[in-house]
Amino acid sequence: QALVKARHVAGDAALGTAFVRMVRPFVYRATLDGRQVEETLDEIRWTKASIEKRIARDGDPLLHIKLGPGGIRDSEFVVQALQLLHGPRVATARAAGTVAALDALGAAGVLPVAEAEELKDAYRYMRRVENTVQLVADRQVYHAPADPAEWERLALRLGYGGDAGAHFRKEFEARQRTIRSSFDALFAADESAFGWRMNTLLAEERPSDESTPFLAGYGLADAPAAHRLIRELASGSERVRFTPRVRQMFVRFAEGLLDQIAATPDPMLALVQLERFLSASGARAQIYPVLREEPGVRQLVVRILGTSRFLGDILARDPLAYEALVYGPGFTQRAGSVEECLTALGEASEP
Repeated sequence: QALVKARHVAGDAALGTAFVRMVRPFVYRATLDGRQVEETLDEIRWTKASIEKRIARDGDPLLHIKLGPGGIRDSEFVVQALQLLHGPRVATARAAGTVAALDALGAAGVLPVAEAEELKDAYRYMRRVENTVQLVADRQVYHAPADPAEWERLALRLGYGGDAGAHFRKEFEARQRTIRSSFDALFAADESAFGWRMNTLLAEERPSDESTPFLAGYGLADAPAAHRLIRELASGSERVRFTPRVRQMFVRFAEGLLDQIAATPDPMLALVQLERFLSASGARAQIYPVLREEPGVRQLVVRILGTSRFLGDILARDPLAYEALVYGPGFTQRAGSVEECLTALGEASEP
């Protein structure tokens, strides 16, 4: 997404131009299937939701000109998402600037011309407010003032007369609604009750009063530990953070995964060993699609990990054995480990 705005600004112009040309096929992929479109929108949606949660800790997010709901970043994300999706066939939409890209998207019919013009006007308006705030502060600040007197002074600097503060607030909020409406229309998620609950849990620093019984419903009685492990499965640890794309991949199969974990003799053991196995395996971007698309594979892995610590040790010690579980013993030289797992699993299942 960031490479949409890539352009040469200094140094060797030929090298800069060559780099932009080289990455273009990566940025504007010739073919995008429905899943790739969904993943692109999910990644941008989650990035923006994370930003809004972060800025809410520092004050009213609606006063954040750049990052708040209906702010500058919302309009940029709308434009960049449409560029990623339509840029492969609409060459003019690949413009590095937001205003130029909106003109191109409107002209190409990707956006209705009226919506493109409204978005462009709202974007320019928010940029003007941002620039005025920064000129007064003589530094990069992005919050409109919360103090009524400061708000009034900002309105006067922007050229409003009469009841300047009220007129400014009315137009400021109207521009925010214009931008946010386009953002919501593009990024609206058809989210299930489980998806909403899981995304809420992942956003929490510690399990809330609602998350604790949610986890207990899957046999995960140690809510703090389960919460930490699920967040690590989705987003990584403090040492290694996953991309929003990996996180969304996890959310898509998390309901089936938790149902299968709940069916094991020891759900907490299954969760602990799953995180340990995946940490040893690495490559979540390769493993998670398989766990999502192959519920039988997922059930086998969870069953092994939830049966005993010994079986989990085998997989964690030899992560490549996972390949033989998925593709068959003939696929890899790790067949011995797989047979050991399956033999032990059969023995453990006998009464």
